[in-house]
Amino acid sequence: MRAGPHWFERWGFPLFKYGVFALLTFNIYLFLRHATVREALDSLGWVILLLLFEWETRRPTGLPLPRSVIALQAFAYVTIVFALYRFALHIEDKPLDFYNAFAWILVAVGIEFDIHRPATRGTAAYQLRFTAKYILYGFLCLLAAIWGLRSEVLNFYDALLWILCFFAVELNQVRRHHGR
Repeated sequence: MRAGPHWFERWGFPLFKYGVFALLTFNIYLFLRHATVREALDSLGWVILLLLFEWETRRPTGLPLPRSVIALQAFAYVTIVFALYRFALHIEDKPLDFYNAFAWILVAVGIEFDIHRPATRGTAAYQLRFTAKYILYGFLCLLAAIWGLRSEVLNFYDALLWILCFFAVELNQVRRHHGR
């Protein structure tokens, strides 16, 4: 079998995606062992949201969301916003955590727009969304690098892993938008 674009779509991308999701499962375990209950709850909210994004970007467009999905989304966003609030209360102690949480919420809102109100390629809305995501992901990579340079291994690993997970969701959205 020759490697090529078809190989990646058929085998490479699913292996990458499910490998990253397996690492995310390990990440949840680490948070349960080494983090606070609030941090674990925040992580759970993000995992639920990530799985919902994964599901939504793989289903046909235009279908209404089941009530159970809406309820899970509401739970996820409530836990995420509550975590942001908690980070805001302690911003002087851990400013990177606040900036990270805020940037991820903006990424999530961008993905929601892409799923439910996709912009046509080449339009100003598309360019604005692409530029905003480029800046946000760049900022998140910068935060991960800072944690790495500070030898905050769990924060670095967590940040890098979430970037890879959301990259997989973004690739799903691109494939969905282009009919693949």
